Amino acid sequence: MKQPQFLRNADQLDKWLERFNPLRGATLGTLATYFDDAAEGRYANVMWMARKMIRRDPTIRACMRRIHAQLMQLKWSVKTMATLPSGLSAAQAETQRTHLLQRYEQIENLKQAAAASALADFFGFAHLEKHYDEQGSVVRLQPVPQWHWVREGLYGEWKFNAKASPWPRDPAAIDAADFVVREIDDPWIEIALINGLRLNQNNRDWDGFNARYGIPSTFFIAPPGATEEKLEEFADVANDLAADGAGVLPNGTEVKMHEAAQKGETFGLKDKHHASMIVLAATGGLLTMLAESGSGTLAGGAHSDTWRDLVAGIASEVSECFQEQLDKIWLAEQFPGQKIAAYFELEFPEESADRHALATTVKTLKEAGYTVQRDWLVEESGIPLEDAAPAPPAPLKNRQQGFIGGPSSARDRAEAMQLAETAIQAALDVTRDTVAPLAPDIAALIAMAEDATASAADFIMLASKVEQLFPELMTPASVQALAASLEAALGTAAAQGARAAIRQQSAAK
Repeated sequence: MKQPQFLRNADQLDKWLERFNPLRGATLGTLATYFDDAAEGRYANVMWMARKMIRRDPTIRACMRRIHAQLMQLKWSVKTMATLPSGLSAAQAETQRTHLLQRYEQIENLKQAAAASALADFFGFAHLEKHYDEQGSVVRLQPVPQWHWVREGLYGEWKFNAKASPWPRDPAAIDAADFVVREIDDPWIEIALINGLRLNQNNRDWDGFNARYGIPSTFFIAPPGATEEKLEEFADVANDLAADGAGVLPNGTEVKMHEAAQKGETFGLKDKHHASMIVLAATGGLLTMLAESGSGTLAGGAHSDTWRDLVAGIASEVSECFQEQLDKIWLAEQFPGQKIAAYFELEFPEESADRHALATTVKTLKEAGYTVQRDWLVEESGIPLEDAAPAPPAPLKNRQQGFIGGPSSARDRAEAMQLAETAIQAALDVTRDTVAPLAPDIAALIAMAEDATASAADFIMLASKVEQLFPELMTPASVQALAASLEAALGTAAAQGARAAIRQQSAAK
């Protein structure tokens, strides 16, 4: 079993680094030197400076924490490709997916590892070391601090600098197969450190300004006729008054206060400018991005979408990094020669649909004459729908209920017409206007109901007419529902035999 090159052990960290504070006395010249070292592949100083700055600068820390919070909302999954490579079956793709899922489930710190890999957007690179169990399976992806890495120039091989020395003499070579490495060409670390340091210097100058000009100057005017001796005495009293804020002066003494012409507004503007530059580099947004997203406001929604877009882009790159340096290796070991059809992915969980709004939309569409597809509605709402048994309308009086020949009055026929139309609407889930072309046929059926010799073929005729008008609606289930509804509406005696005949027709479809 491979042993990890990097062990999280304090003994490996040289004690000088623990005592070294790069912010003490740092200037823009200091940063320039650190950046030059980094360009040559020596990262200890600049990365240790970044660590200190993240802890000291509120704007950098806020950006890092907000991005991290969004990353923690991501869900990971293992999927199969929508379009499989040629020659690969769905069963083989599912077998690959199952294998990858088992491998990722063994990693005890997967979410932490993904977040650490995402930090490459700030630092410029991130290394995750593979820790193995006794069987050689990866059980942990340990983040390695950035100040422990060196390389020759911009594109040399990565080496491990155990003591984090600014000028390492013999850094250790690593086996790239034991690491997951993510690199970024345009990290925002330089913009953050430059503006963070200038913020720090600006605040020091601001403190000095406030100490000098923040408290108004106080002058005491001695009473007329004061001698030199008295002036010295008044000066001592004035000093005590200025220090304690209370006291008594001789009669005739005046007090004058003098305030500075400006209150240091330029310092506040400069402070906001540097903070804005950090946020712009980190998020692509304005300083207001760090404020609470306004609930229900346009600005709040825009900020929320910006954060999601930013983190979704980072998640996509982290996913590709894992796919390249984990998925391909694991699948090649388990399925040599097979094309890859499964992959790891980080993504935001799907937001649950607003069921009330969705129900209102469906109702509005139905009233406008449209029918919503059931499969789409189930997917969008998450509600498992089942066919409800249609509640049959109240049956007409028929031969068995006292009317020997069926409906005999105009009022009975109007009621029968309404019930039949309602039955068809309910069975096919259409509007009354849609059923209107069937009115003559329904009227003919109602008239036939008065004739005891009416056969099931007469009802089949209407079903055929419905099938011609609504071929997309006449499934076997809807044909049966239509037969049941007509039977209830027109009377069981007149519709005798219609159910069996219509079902027979639907079975033949």
